[in-house]
Amino acid sequence: MVLALVILVLIMMLGIVAIGTSNTQFKLAGNIQFDNNALNNAELAITTAEKWLVIGSNYLDPGFDSYSASTSPALYPLGSSAAAVASPLTTMYSSANAICVDSNASCTSSYVIQLMSQNSTLPNVSLDSDGVCNKVNTYQIFGRGTGGSGASKTLASYYSVKSCNPP
Repeated sequence: MVLALVILVLIMMLGIVAIGTSNTQFKLAGNIQFDNNALNNAELAITTAEKWLVIGSNYLDPGFDSYSASTSPALYPLGSSAAAVASPLTTMYSSANAICVDSNASCTSSYVIQLMSQNSTLPNVSLDSDGVCNKVNTYQIFGRGTGGSGASKTLASYYSVKSCNPP
């Protein structure tokens, strides 16, 4: 009888340990999902910014301040501060200094675009495949995405767009 009681206590302790382990794994899986949601939202922000740069007249005049390599960075949105690109991991992304991709109040995807160079000649290319343009504007895009429980991801991307008039 004592032996049966000891075995029963051991089985109960194994059950308690198993419950604790499964709860920890459940929390880890949830955090991974929140992290993945934040990464997906950051990628959505960058993709949206890249599309914005090439639609309509945006690739010729996307609404940046005038660019000068010796002055403060040319940013979009126009009201954005240089802190948004100087420290993209720690800055607060808001409607004042970033473009919100989604329409909900929480703004889970947002981006800032910095104009890096204008009319740069592509190296070793006299003309592009359509025989017209070998000049590009180069942009750096910072996309920030948030997920649940405070998870956030910030991604950076360089993107080049032809700076010549279309044929």
